[in-house]
Amino acid sequence: MSDALKVIPLRGRICIVAHDPGLQGAERAMFDMALFLREAGWDVTVLIPTGPGGLRRLVEDAGLKHVTRRYFYWMGPGRLWGRLKRTLFNLIALPGLVKFFRTQGFDAIYTHSTAVGVSALAARISGQPHVWHMHEFGPFEQGDRNLKYDLSEALTLALMRWTNSTFVAVAKVIRETFQPHLGDSDIRVVYQPVPFEPALAKEDYDATKKIGTIKGPKIIYVGAVTETKRQEDAIRALPHILENHPEARLILGGRVEPRYGAQMESLAKELGVEHAVVTLGYLSNAPAVIGLCDISINCRLAEASPRVLVESMMAGTVVVAAGGGGNVEAITVETGLLYHPRDPKDLAARITWLIDHPDKAEKIAATAQLIAVRERDVTNYKDQYVSLIEDAIGSARDANRLKKESKKT
Repeated sequence: MSDALKVIPLRGRICIVAHDPGLQGAERAMFDMALFLREAGWDVTVLIPTGPGGLRRLVEDAGLKHVTRRYFYWMGPGRLWGRLKRTLFNLIALPGLVKFFRTQGFDAIYTHSTAVGVSALAARISGQPHVWHMHEFGPFEQGDRNLKYDLSEALTLALMRWTNSTFVAVAKVIRETFQPHLGDSDIRVVYQPVPFEPALAKEDYDATKKIGTIKGPKIIYVGAVTETKRQEDAIRALPHILENHPEARLILGGRVEPRYGAQMESLAKELGVEHAVVTLGYLSNAPAVIGLCDISINCRLAEASPRVLVESMMAGTVVVAAGGGGNVEAITVETGLLYHPRDPKDLAARITWLIDHPDKAEKIAATAQLIAVRERDVTNYKDQYVSLIEDAIGSARDANRLKKESKKT
């Protein structure tokens, strides 16, 4: 029987809850997982929060079943009005989600971020097994944001324990951060597979044309231009890089948050390096664009599972990243360079060293590419990844069954 005619037995019905309607790394990882589980025989429904962003269109184009509901994060920068508004809307959403989970006959609910809690609470109330994906450090991140749980740290962590969830952390540093707060909760580490398409997207034609005009070293930073990504470090590093390599250019790929983007423009002008900053905007296939550049950087301090670093390695572009969060887990001395967090001079020194030592940079990039493709590429890792996720779902179902049985006795 041909592959096209094979019938994959249904393994169960699962609702995967997205935490954001956008299309950053976490949302793309959620989308990939939904596709993989569907291919493995699961009946998948994606729950998407109301709001602007490209996730719904991506899900629709892939033919995934989806439902849109109004729900929000349960953490933020701590401003009172924002906390009250999110809490109110989540309380309003809770009964509807409980009813939805009960009536759809799902075998498991999978919330793809601990930034959202209402779906986990709804799963517990409706009696459904629940898996919680841990992408972020949340209030425990060592970055520039002052995130807080809307319901307070003590109450939120108590509710997380109460949900009786199985947790899937995207990196060891995430598990190590949350384990002391979640007691004997089942927290397992599952690294995410990363798809890589080397062909440039036609939508990125203008971006690639800009890159083609650059004569000097091309240093690219792919990620939304927002305060959390710390593009400031890269711009402050530029004067030191340009001293020895005046034709070097810093390339920023990703959507631009207007307020922070304006601040970065002003900073570049103040430092006299505005001519050396090239902005590309959103990229349809960022890894392929990264492959056109010499060095890929990541300045974010609280990156849990830095997908862009893995994509850069797969593209054969050498990486430099801030020595914090999951970056230190993703990069070894053989696969890239780390710089002292919040230290633009040290970032400049690492970049300059790579420019000055092209043979060593090429060797590091080649080693990183080999390891990344072997350990994280979809072709090599997808089956193992699906097996690990299914094992987490199975554990959640077992825990849910034992909870129900203990209540009967």
